[in-house]
Amino acid sequence: MQLKAIRVFRSLFAAVVLLVPVLSFSADADEARIDELLVRYTHALDTLDPDKYASVFTEDAVFEQGPDNARHGRDEIRSIITGLIESREQRESSGTATPTLMHHVMTNATLEFVSDDEAHHYAYWMTILGGEDGYRVASMGHYEDVIVRQGDRWLIQNRKLLR
Repeated sequence: MQLKAIRVFRSLFAAVVLLVPVLSFSADADEARIDELLVRYTHALDTLDPDKYASVFTEDAVFEQGPDNARHGRDEIRSIITGLIESREQRESSGTATPTLMHHVMTNATLEFVSDDEAHHYAYWMTILGGEDGYRVASMGHYEDVIVRQGDRWLIQNRKLLR
């Protein structure tokens, strides 16, 4: 009986040892997918691509840009970029100088998985504008995100932009 118990223990131990790398790989893969999602977000913002920008959010996403300024759903979130494009075109048509380069930087990020299908992301952000006169930090603050898995993709479900 004791020998059988030892064999069962060895089998369970071997299963756990074999399973740990699989679980670790899965978490690493999820983290890499979320990192890629956040890079797509900043690239879409910097290139003023409204469709790519909206695609990183869930259909029912909420983007809170202040206490009285929330965008609900992809169409309203998409309008953030179309509004930036319209504003830029208006400034250019009126002869107002418009920055030629825009870079969004996220730093000091943390990612916490609260379940298999939900993660919380926190990061500082800066908007850097550039033109003929050099570069300047135009604004800064931090994000608080809820990121969820939908099928095989991770998407932003809620983003709070705080200054």
